[in-house]
Amino acid sequence: MSLIKISLKSWSVYSRTVKTRIPFRFGKSLLKEMPIIHLKVALDLENGEEIEGYSATGIPPLWFDKDDSKTDIQHQQNLLYSLKTALESYQKAGRGGSYSLHQNCEESIVAHGKSHKLNDLTASFGQALLDNAIVDAICRLTKKPFLEILKSGELGFPHEIEEFLPEEATEAMSIRHTIGLLDEIHTSDIKSPLNDGLPESLEEVLAIYNVNYLKVKVTADVTFSIERLKKIAKLITPEMEMSITLDGNEQFSNMADFRKFYQELSGDPELNGFFNRVIWIEEPIQRKFSLDDSVKSVLDEGLLSTPIIIDESGGSKQAFPKAVELGYKGVSAKNCKGVYRTLETFVEVKKNEIIKGTPYYMSSEDLTNVPVLPFHQDICVAAALGITHSERNGHHFIRGFDFLSSVERREALKEFPSLYKEMKEGTPVLNIQEGKINLKELNQVGFGAMSKPDFDFLSPVELPTESC
Repeated sequence: MSLIKISLKSWSVYSRTVKTRIPFRFGKSLLKEMPIIHLKVALDLENGEEIEGYSATGIPPLWFDKDDSKTDIQHQQNLLYSLKTALESYQKAGRGGSYSLHQNCEESIVAHGKSHKLNDLTASFGQALLDNAIVDAICRLTKKPFLEILKSGELGFPHEIEEFLPEEATEAMSIRHTIGLLDEIHTSDIKSPLNDGLPESLEEVLAIYNVNYLKVKVTADVTFSIERLKKIAKLITPEMEMSITLDGNEQFSNMADFRKFYQELSGDPELNGFFNRVIWIEEPIQRKFSLDDSVKSVLDEGLLSTPIIIDESGGSKQAFPKAVELGYKGVSAKNCKGVYRTLETFVEVKKNEIIKGTPYYMSSEDLTNVPVLPFHQDICVAAALGITHSERNGHHFIRGFDFLSSVERREALKEFPSLYKEMKEGTPVLNIQEGKINLKELNQVGFGAMSKPDFDFLSPVELPTESC
C-alpha cells in the first residue's frame, strides 16, 4: 500500500479527572487523582477528505518532571504548552506522511521546549500525544489493525522494522502487577478495607489474579526495603512461576550508591530466592545523572548481575544509544513518550541484540493507563511488537469503568467482550484470567479502538500561551 499523506487542519483538547481507590506511592510522588488529557484532531487527505483521530494519556504527579518546587497545575501547564507547540509545528509543516511529519518537526519542537526550560520528557509530550492521534486516524480510515498498517507502509515508518515484527500480535498478555510503596502486602494489615469487590492487598492479588509477574517499587531506605521485600518474598512459594522487576524511580544520585544498596539487599540470605527471580531493574538513578559517563565504570565492573534499564531518562531519541554505550540493557516503552519513540527504540534494541550477541529488553510500562484510549493504544503497540508481559495497574488503583460515561462503558463492553467483564453490581472491570488479559478483539481493530471518547462527558481545555 502507498503512503497516506495528511495535513493537520484543526484540533480540540479535553480533560477528565480520575480518582484512585487506593493511594499509590512511587518515589516521592503520591497519586490520589490525576487528569487524563484527550486530543481530537481533524486531518485533511490529498483527495480533500477529512478524517478524525483521537488519543489520550494520564498525567501522574512528578513523573514527567520531578521538580517539586512547581505545583501540579504548573506541571500540567507545561505539558499542555508542549502540546500547543507540537500542534502549531505540524500545522505549519503542511502535508506529509505520519512518520515524516514526526521526523521533520521533532527537533524544532524539542528545541522550543528546552528554550522554555522544559525537560526532554515534557518537551516531547505534546508530539507524542499528537502522533498517537494521527496514527489512530489513519487506522480508522483504513479499518486496519495497528500491526497491519505498520507493515503496510501507510505510516511511512522504515521497512527495516518488518524483520523484527511478529507475524501476529500478542493475544494473551501477562499482567505485571506493581506493588507501590504504600500498598498493603497482607490482607490482615488493611485497617479500613474498601470491600469494593476488587483485591486490596498483594495477598489477594496473587490469590484472585494468579499473576506471574510483579513489579516492586523500592526506596533508598535499606532497612525499610529489606523488611518490605521479605514480606513480599514470603508470599512467593517455590512452585510459583514468578518473575520480578524492581523500579527505583530515580531514588539514587549515582550508580555506585545504588550498587551498594543492591548488594546489601541481594546479599540477605532470606532474599536469595526473591532476587533469583528479578529479571531487570528500572531507572534507579536520578535522570540528570543516569546517563553520566561515570555510570559506565560501575556497570563495567560486572558486580550488578541483574540488567538495568532506563525509563524516565529515556526522554529523547539519543537516550537509548547513550544508555547502551554506558552498559544499560534496555528501555521502557510508553505511549506517553510517543509511538514512534517506541518503534525507533524497538529497532535499536533488536539491532543491538544481533550486533552484541546479548539480550536487550524493551519493557512495556505504564501503571497509570486506564480505559479506553490510554490503555488500549499503549497495549496495542506492545502487542504489535510481540511483548508478552506488561505493567498494567490502572485497573488496580483506579476502579474499572467508574469514571467513564454510560456511552463509553456500553461501547467498550460491546467492542471488547474478552478484555472486560462486569462485576455483580454491573461495574465493568479488566478481565484477568490466570494472570493474563485477552487482546483478541483489541488486535483486530484500528489503534486500540473504533469507538471514540464521549466528548460531551469531558471538559474542554484551553491550551496555555506560555510555559511556567
